[in-house]
Amino acid sequence: MVKQKIYKTIVDNLPIGFTVVDENGITVDFNKAAEVITGYAKEDVIGKPHDVIFHPNLSNEECPLLKYAFSEKEPATAREKHFIKKNGQLITLLVSVSPIFDSQGKFIGGIEIFRDMSEIRKLQREMKNILAMFAHDMKNSIATSIGFTSRLLSGKQENYFEYLRIVSDELKTVEALIVDFLEYSRLETKECKLQREDFDLLDLLAKQVESAVLNANEKNISLNFECRETNLKTIVNADKIMISRVISNILNNAIKYTASGGKITVRLSDKEEFLLVQVEDTGVGISSEHMPYIFDPFYRIDRDHKGSGLGLSIAKEIVEAHGGRIWAESLLNKGSTFSFAIPKLL
Repeated sequence: MVKQKIYKTIVDNLPIGFTVVDENGITVDFNKAAEVITGYAKEDVIGKPHDVIFHPNLSNEECPLLKYAFSEKEPATAREKHFIKKNGQLITLLVSVSPIFDSQGKFIGGIEIFRDMSEIRKLQREMKNILAMFAHDMKNSIATSIGFTSRLLSGKQENYFEYLRIVSDELKTVEALIVDFLEYSRLETKECKLQREDFDLLDLLAKQVESAVLNANEKNISLNFECRETNLKTIVNADKIMISRVISNILNNAIKYTASGGKITVRLSDKEEFLLVQVEDTGVGISSEHMPYIFDPFYRIDRDHKGSGLGLSIAKEIVEAHGGRIWAESLLNKGSTFSFAIPKLL
């Protein structure tokens, strides 16, 4: 009894997923970390075949537990495996398995321990993207500034004001990169505290659209604001400056990626306890391969446009800090719709 209690205490408090199956592949133990990682409750899996629950469409060779512990009767460590959670989300697991034998050497089952590597892979992508972004954009801007400054110092140039304008623009690009990076860092480390106040989201949205009209007109893009619902309660308790940043980031992206003659429509609507803001454009759209990563820090689909790749990440951090959520839908060459919902003042 004491040994069982010790075993249960250890298994339940493991920071990694842990499951045990018997010699017939039936799950006999499943710890709390495994529930969190997979989305399956213990009662969903106990007494049921491991492969039927977790790998219904795969062969035994594609399941580390069945391949190594059962087929080969050998342990295997640190095997990466894509896994579909109960809610349909695709994650990457780092899996280690081992067969279990009794004191007579008879095979009686297998153990599998695993951890979710999705966040680690995300961080690796972020690091790769940030290094590429800073190396590319900052080097180009600084090199350009140095080149035109050298020409000015030579005293042989007549286009002083034009050269100074170019240098100023390039240095502003570097400044914007640094500002975005510092702001994201504060949000990511939770050092940036929300300065909440009651304000009218409808009024803020209308002003943001009005401010963006000039940039849209320069590209011959139609920018419209719609709020068709009557008697809509649009007061929120939020950080007005931060919410402005979210709207501005999404609008600027829509204008940036929409060609001349295109259309952008901004909508505000009621979704029970939330207010929903949608920005729909007829721009270039986003391919399905990029969609899972567009809110990742420093992720940029292409290098044709300047920017830190932090705008959408900052927007996501801000919206989630307010208890809301942000998402996107897009079709390549058809356009995109970016949406966010934040709680309204009830």
